[in-house]
Parts: sequence; structure tokens; C-alpha cells
Amino acid sequence: MTAVEPDAPSSPSSPPSQSSPSSPWIRCAGCHDPVYGVHHRRNLRVCAGCGHHDRLGAPERLDQLFDPGSTSAPAAATTLSDPLEFTDTRPYAARLAQARRDTGLPEAVVCVSASLHGHPVVAAVMDFAFMGGSLGCAVGERITAAAEHALSTRRPLVVVTASGGARMQEGALALMQMAKTAQALADLDQAGLLTITVVTDPTYGGVAASYATLADVILAEAGAHMGFAGPRVIAGTMGQRLPDGFQTAETLLAGGLVDGVRPRAGLRPALTHLLSAAAWAEDGRPIPGAWRDSAPHLVRDAADLPVRDGWQSVALARDPGRPTTLDYACHLLEDFQQLHGDRMSGDCPAIVGGVGRLEGVPVMLIGHQKGHDT
Repeated sequence: MTAVEPDAPSSPSSPPSQSSPSSPWIRCAGCHDPVYGVHHRRNLRVCAGCGHHDRLGAPERLDQLFDPGSTSAPAAATTLSDPLEFTDTRPYAARLAQARRDTGLPEAVVCVSASLHGHPVVAAVMDFAFMGGSLGCAVGERITAAAEHALSTRRPLVVVTASGGARMQEGALALMQMAKTAQALADLDQAGLLTITVVTDPTYGGVAASYATLADVILAEAGAHMGFAGPRVIAGTMGQRLPDGFQTAETLLAGGLVDGVRPRAGLRPALTHLLSAAAWAEDGRPIPGAWRDSAPHLVRDAADLPVRDGWQSVALARDPGRPTTLDYACHLLEDFQQLHGDRMSGDCPAIVGGVGRLEGVPVMLIGHQKGHDT
């Protein structure tokens, strides 16, 4: 028996790259080529040859994403450590003790108050090395406490997921954490506070079906896999081979389930961009005075529009050289980052949207995208 849901096996991606204690070289788990260890660590444990992203523990992820020395832990209520007195080949209490010795962590998530490029946030970072990052009562309580702390301090919440699903040794009590954490994120949504999920490899089961996919913005790290059941279970149930790229970050993007895919080095800038926009809103949405003084006249009557031949208007609308929404975004906005997905079926190319800056003011741009050909 494992520490995760029976239908959520470990990720189909490779385990972390392996090295010999006496050698400065390691073997990439993606391409199996030798990689110089110092360079690999400097590259955030991403293979320079094939781009394979090694899994990171929660402490490493905190160090990479957040400002040095900025982290402190919000308090969470105490939970029962072994509510069902569960035993398989080993008692659950023994498995917990072993996970704590191996990782140095009390549980599979680390929750902190931190800052990212000076922007205060509350962060919950999961660690797959702790019993597969499984969602149990203590993890659910910590995620909920982090969300409540974000609500009370009016800070954005950033959740970094890495999980095989709900912790089977806690049975239905673990599954109940899905509803509990979902309600905590709903409270933040009701309060108008920004929530961001960073999906890392792997994110499965009850975590994928709850708080991982309920944030305002969902970013996936390159190479991440996410789904409810694992690919081996799905392939065995369907009795057929799954398509290439199944449950990968890129497939999730095409399917509309995430807003963007970023390499590891691009996560911190992407989060900073979003947090900066949220901070402007919390500061009262200051607008440059020049915008009010020089605002163009708003046409409210069709009679005020210039007179133009009807066919000329049709030709202009269908002109392949006519600027599109993305053309305007690149021309007018600084640091425009497009967000994708409808969380249901796909990414409609006819509508585009994203966050950028107009004369330093964050704006959300949404528009029709016709393209430049027929």
C-alpha cells in the first residue's frame, strides 16, 4: 500500500537526477546524459541539454521563489496524527516518523508568510518527498490556515502543488480536506484577494480536484503532469494506449486547464508580474491625472460617427493587415503576459486576454483576435 490514492500513482516523469557521492557529475533523469553538478544546481536543477526539471523539495522551492529571509510560518491548529490507527505492512505512525526523518519536515506542506520581489504573500508549498505529498488532515489544516491568514492580512495566496492525491491511511477524513480547502479558497475569492497556483510535477488526485485548480491564475511549471487518476490507471481502465503528451503541462494548456506554462527560471518573474498588478488594486487603483484631463470624447450616438461607405467599412473589417488585439497589446502595453484557458474544454484562439501595464498602470486586456489571414 502507498501513501497516496490507489488511483493516483506516481508521476510518469522521471525521478530526480542521480549522482555518485564521489563524482561531481550527475546523470540527467530525462536524457540520461552526464551533467556537471555545479552547473546543474546553478541552472535551478534543470538540464541544460533536454530541459528536464528535477523535482524540488519545499525548502528548495521557497529559496528559489521568495525573497531571502522573508519567510515566517503562520500558526495552524493541531490535528490527530493517526486518526484511524491504520496499519498495512507498517503502522501509519511509523511511516509518518520515517517521512519526518527523511525530509526534516513535520508534514507534506510548508506554509509561510513571505515576500516576492517586495510583495507580501502567504505561500503554501508542497513536498512530494513527504509520503508522496499526500493530502491528509494536517495538510488540509495547514492549507486552510494559510488561506485564513491571507484573508485576515489581505495578502495574495500562492500555492505550489506536488502531490499524488489524498492520504489513504486517513481514509474519508483525508477526502474531506478537499471540501475544506475548497471553501477556504472560495472565501478568498469572495473577498477579492488574488490566489495563484503553481502546478509542479506531479499533481494528482484529490489535490488536483480541489485547491490546485481553484485559484484565479493557474501556472504550470514546464514538465509538470496533472490529472485526477494517473495515466497507468486510465490506460488500464480504457484498454488503450494514451496519446503522447497526456496530462503534461503543454497538453493542459491546450486543453484550457491552465493559464500558462513557464520554465522554472520564469516562475518568479511571472508571479512578480501578477502580484504587482494585485498590489496596485490594493493601493486604491491610482490613475494618472493626465488620463482624466486628456480623455477622448466617448461616442454614445451613432450619428457622431464619421460617414463612410458601407462596402468600405466591410473591406476595412476584413483587411488582413488590420491590427489585431495582440498587435495593440504589444504596441500599447509594457510586459504584456497572455493568460489562457477556460477551465473546461480548450483555449479559444478567437478571444485573447492578459495583464500588462499602460503608462505604469496594470490593466487586464481582453479582445477579439481575428488573425492576419483568411
